[in-house]
Amino acid sequence: MIVRNHVIITGNLGADPQIVHESEKNGIVVRISVANSEYRYDQESKERQTTHVNWIPVTAFSGLAKRVSRSLKKGDLVTVTGAIRASQYKDSLGKTLKAFEVIATDILKSEILPSEGAGEVPSFDDFREETVGGV
Repeated sequence: MIVRNHVIITGNLGADPQIVHESEKNGIVVRISVANSEYRYDQESKERQTTHVNWIPVTAFSGLAKRVSRSLKKGDLVTVTGAIRASQYKDSLGKTLKAFEVIATDILKSEILPSEGAGEVPSFDDFREETVGGV
């Protein structure tokens, strides 16, 4: 299958992975929901505040689905690589609704590295190379 859209999402699992289909022929299908938050910095309180949380549905198949179901749990920080799939369906009242999901090609459990200073953000000056001999 040729896919022309790619997405990378990092967030926390909202629940344990859910096996939604299992067969000997096609393997398993697992669904997860990834919470991805948007923040803003409040100048008065000097704190980061959540302004919105995106709940992103992700589906994994076969071997990846098996690894996800065995290895991940609610709250884990993950990075999902995949493609967005949009769909339409009719609800019980006949109204056409739209939905999307990410079809995962890879899901990695992420670890956050501890910082040296609480809340410290490095500047580009921290990485600037010093010139030797005016070069």
